[in-house]
Amino acid sequence: MNDCTDQRWLKHNSADPCFFLNGTINTAKLRLDLQSMSRTAKLTVFLLWMTTLLGSARGLRLISDPGGDSVMFPYPDEAIEISVFTNYPALGWVIFLLIGIFSLVGVLCRRRYPRLFAYMAIMEGIFITSLTILHIIVSGIGLIHLLFALPIGLGLIICGVLLTPREF
Repeated sequence: MNDCTDQRWLKHNSADPCFFLNGTINTAKLRLDLQSMSRTAKLTVFLLWMTTLLGSARGLRLISDPGGDSVMFPYPDEAIEISVFTNYPALGWVIFLLIGIFSLVGVLCRRRYPRLFAYMAIMEGIFITSLTILHIIVSGIGLIHLLFALPIGLGLIICGVLLTPREF
């Protein structure tokens, strides 16, 4: 298959930078091109990969242990029972989907739909920040909140705002 340097390919400002002259999209190149990305985009991709790995691991750990004995989760049983989440697996699915899978979709969106990438980063930052604030309200503030969760959530929001296309 031809690459973008061939004369038959035309640079175009779209989701995939390589368009064939008849309009077909070159989908063989699905890797992230780190040389053409700005520092803000690289930082955003790094933060999204990190939240993908940690959110997926944390969510699966909550799902796999319905009793909550080995999850090292600081919620007391009374707080879980009176919250929206009636048990640990329900909370695990929310964390797995909203943080783990949604971050992965955001990273994959960088290559296929770059205009949506900034908005996906903002939404993921809002998810992480709001879940962290809820966690602080229920169980109190901890070192993990100040050093990890809030900086990542706010960092994704700020990076997403900086990467937002200037349309107006």
